[in-house]
Amino acid sequence: HKGFIMIQIEQEVWGLTPEGEGIIRYTMRNESGAYVQLSNFGATILAAVVPDRNGKMEDVTIGFSNLEGYAKADPYFGATIGRCGNRIAKGEYLMDGKVHKLQCHSPKRNPVCMVHGGIDSFSHRVWKGETFIDGDNAGIIFTLVSPDGDQLFPGTLNATVKYTLT
Repeated sequence: HKGFIMIQIEQEVWGLTPEGEGIIRYTMRNESGAYVQLSNFGATILAAVVPDRNGKMEDVTIGFSNLEGYAKADPYFGATIGRCGNRIAKGEYLMDGKVHKLQCHSPKRNPVCMVHGGIDSFSHRVWKGETFIDGDNAGIIFTLVSPDGDQLFPGTLNATVKYTLT
């Protein structure tokens, strides 16, 4: 029908974790030639190639050309972080009258605080990725379960990130 844009989604093994788990790179393309690349490693946006004001296709993201760059670095380029964004001072917080202590980063790099979800941030985890079609929309849904006690946080968290290209 009028206004409908066809989305094509491709997926390929982009690399392996040290444990041998496949890291998938997804590419979503629309009819105009724009595309977005995503990875199940950190539910990360790897590239977003869209037309500029003159119609020239340009990648408008900052990132790395390979999986190793994302695995070794911590600037969190395009990644989904969690359970928190920014810093938790002294790696602790008060909830329901109880002080919760969390894992902290190196005092040399980030003076005694938790940054973007901790040492084993969601940005460095393998998420479950599934493609979907819902009416005129198509995309990828990434899910991750952070169990009770993960990064010393209380309670289980079921995280979901949904990407679509229009």
